Amino acid sequence: MKSASVRILTGFRGLAKTIWTGWLRGTLGFFVHVPGLLLLLVGLYYVVRIFSNLSEDTTTITNVAFGVLATLGALSFSCARAIQGPEEDKDGFAFAGERFLHAGIMVLVASFLKYAVLFPADEETRVAGVGQFAVRVVGLLVGLLFLYALTSAHSGYLVL
Repeated sequence: MKSASVRILTGFRGLAKTIWTGWLRGTLGFFVHVPGLLLLLVGLYYVVRIFSNLSEDTTTITNVAFGVLATLGALSFSCARAIQGPEEDKDGFAFAGERFLHAGIMVLVASFLKYAVLFPADEETRVAGVGQFAVRVVGLLVGLLFLYALTSAHSGYLVL
């Protein structure tokens, strides 16, 4: 028969192990799910910002987004090539790289479209050829491209 102190110590170890396991699961869940959620929320903020003022110059936003997406795509492709493991893991990294690259290209095209409409070669072309209607249509197209790029990048992140 065990003494009372041994039973208390065994119970304390079980409780400490349960608390430690819960803590590890919670922090792992936090660090796995929160970055994806933050990526989605930050991207949605900028999509709303693009949609809120269609005639605003958003080249800074799209250029930074392209830089981030191109970097993530390059890292994913490099990891797919360098990883030692099953083909499913390599395919997952390659798919994520494709998603990031696709999103980056869409953001770059959106930036070109917006820049072409907002800053034509001379003022006469702007007044005669590009009206407010064209600016709004291209602004909506840019917002939709940015939203689609966001969903593509988020799907690439979820694969990782």
